[in-house]
Amino acid sequence: MTRQIETHHYVTRLNQDFLQCAVYDFDDSHDRLINVEYIVSDKIFELLFPDEQKLWHSHAYEIKASIWVNPQIPEMIGQPELQNLAKNYGTSTCGLMVWEVICAEHGIDATRRYQGDNELQLKTRQIRVLRPDFPMG
Repeated sequence: MTRQIETHHYVTRLNQDFLQCAVYDFDDSHDRLINVEYIVSDKIFELLFPDEQKLWHSHAYEIKASIWVNPQIPEMIGQPELQNLAKNYGTSTCGLMVWEVICAEHGIDATRRYQGDNELQLKTRQIRVLRPDFPMG
């Protein structure tokens, strides 16, 4: 992955097969709502029409590659939920222009490479070692 920014997902589980996430760009008083993501189970995803499925993305890669981390939850406790989320699919309401602005603010340069020293970004390589058995999707 050549582009990566830190985002904060505040997740509400509406039922076993459906979650809703408010996505913010920071975790402080300057944060902005930048996206709303809807997450469905693989069971619901399989019921969607093929054209609709194209608008959804698997969370398997995000979790296996340690792009999705839960910094306040010990890995051992969070593993079961992450394994479940790896089988789910998400769709977003954010447009490309918004992401371009956010990337610039978070140290993603014109070549789409991270040019910063954010601890969470740099820690993802270490976390990947802890998730060798997660499916990649």
